[in-house]
Amino acid sequence: MSIIKDETIKSGRFLSFGILTYKLKDEKTRMWEYVKRTTTPVKTKKNMGVDAIDVIAIIKQTQEIIIITQFRPPVKSYVVEFPSGLVDEGESVQEAAVRELKEEPVAYEPGLTNSKTVMVKVEIDLELEENKNPTQELEDEEDIEVHLVKISELQKTLHKFEENEMVVDVKLATFAVGVNF
Repeated sequence: MSIIKDETIKSGRFLSFGILTYKLKDEKTRMWEYVKRTTTPVKTKKNMGVDAIDVIAIIKQTQEIIIITQFRPPVKSYVVEFPSGLVDEGESVQEAAVRELKEEPVAYEPGLTNSKTVMVKVEIDLELEENKNPTQELEDEEDIEVHLVKISELQKTLHKFEENEMVVDVKLATFAVGVNF
């Protein structure tokens, strides 16, 4: 495989649209349209080159999982998903996971972007002082609702969201199938 050209067509605040021209073993020239993240932090030992995370947050005492619903303009619908977000410059994936549980999740699509994403499992101990009275810290343009769902009820709950014409993110749906397999 060889890269011939990586061209940015249009750039915005968080994303840019690019076209990659490349050749595979057969020497045929191909083109691939994709979205590049403009906020990717410099790769360090701390962030491992990862720029986005999904958080599987489980409440230790109740075996509930935290999922969210938020309006996603590209699909013109509310989406049910794991809390997720970007890794900030100088931040580890674990630090990003904790911060994102307090802040706002953001969307990404690995087949569409150059994003490098990991899943981070977080166990929340409600007996710890910092977890006793959590408050959501949304930005002005965000509309995010947090839901606590028993892991054993997750698949059934996701079906109810779908019945209410919400989109269920494929990562969350796959997780739900896996825990009931």
